[in-house]
Amino acid sequence: MEKRIPISGPSITQKEIDYVTDAVTNAWYDNAGLYYQKLETAFANYVGTKYAVSLPSCTSAIHLSLLSLGVGSGDEVIVPDVTWIGSAAPISYVGATPVFADIDPQTWCISPQAFESCITS
Repeated sequence: MEKRIPISGPSITQKEIDYVTDAVTNAWYDNAGLYYQKLETAFANYVGTKYAVSLPSCTSAIHLSLLSLGVGSGDEVIVPDVTWIGSAAPISYVGATPVFADIDPQTWCISPQAFESCITS
């Protein structure tokens, strides 16, 4: 018998269909930022902060985070060696150097020992 990896598709209800229909119908010109504003306001309220900023991707979020932390030329940022380019590329965008650490084969997370060996002065 063939082994299969279980997967699942998206959960799409009428609510999601209605939102998408409204967005493609009405979120143009002066209303172009309508859904971004709704998301940012709802998220800020949910986490109890004054502001929230939505971005188009995690790559953008990592890039903005690195900039806000002042990471740049001469800095090194440790990332797992099994990753997507979007987690390493923003490090280069700000002029820093990505340093790749091995993962733990059981957890697929960065190995603490590999992480420690990547730390430099």
